[in-house]
Order: sequence, then structure tokens, then C-alpha cells
Amino acid sequence: VTIDSSTRRTGIALFENGVYQTHVLVDLNSTKEQTDERISTMIGRMIGHLNEMRPDAVVIEEPKGHANVELVRKLSEILGAVRGWCISNAIEYHEIKPSVWRKYCGISQGKKKREELKEESINLVKEKYGMTVSDDEADSICIGIATINIQGL
Repeated sequence: VTIDSSTRRTGIALFENGVYQTHVLVDLNSTKEQTDERISTMIGRMIGHLNEMRPDAVVIEEPKGHANVELVRKLSEILGAVRGWCISNAIEYHEIKPSVWRKYCGISQGKKKREELKEESINLVKEKYGMTVSDDEADSICIGIATINIQGL
């Protein structure tokens, strides 16, 4: 399973033996919950999907250095919950930097803005799998593609 996590919209993709199977989007954009409640809801839904998917390993995007320390703290709570789930279920857990997964997907970063990079991952998923997906879904799928390329599957 590969995850592009956030406090509002999280993409989760499932690959088996290097082959894309499915993905889900946990979308809390329209919720009226306060941030801490929303994070708890996000974690609960993510764990629910992990329990259904029963992966052998989880690869999640590492929060990049960010000027917004509060945002990094909130994302770290989500990563900690996923890592805790992995530990309690004897599942491999890995974090991957956005720059690394993009490199192994063939997405050239240069001085591109975040929105341009998101568009490239959406386009890559459309080209490779013929699907039109959101940027969160695309990023989770691209993390899977990168993981497969890194492992040489």
C-alpha cells in the first residue's frame, strides 16, 4: 500500500506483486470538524482501509520541510498512527520523500511549482492506467510506481 496523506484528502493505492490493483480517496474536505477532530477521523478511515487491504508493506510520503511547523506536526500525527498500526500488525513501514518518488516516476522537478508537479502525476496516471484521478489519488499511485521502480519489480 502506498499513501499520500494529508489532513483533508488522503490517497491510498494498493499494489500486489508490482501490479496496480485499486485505490481509494479519503476526502474530508467538506467536513465541518475542527482540525484535531478531522485528524482523528482521517486516521480512523485510513486504518479502516489498511485493515481491509491487509498489505505486506506501507510506503507513505514523508512530510517535507515546511515553514508551517503546525502542519508538519499534524501530518506527523497521521504518520505516527499509520506507523503504530504497522508495528502492531507486523507490517513493513517506509517513508519516502516527494523528491525521491517523483524521480523514480520520471517526473522532472526542477523549479516547478507544486501545482505543476501535481498535474504531472495526474497525467502520468492517466497515461499509464487510463484513469482520471485527483492529485491525491495520483500521488499515492505514483508513490507505488516509484516503489516498484526502486525495488526493481
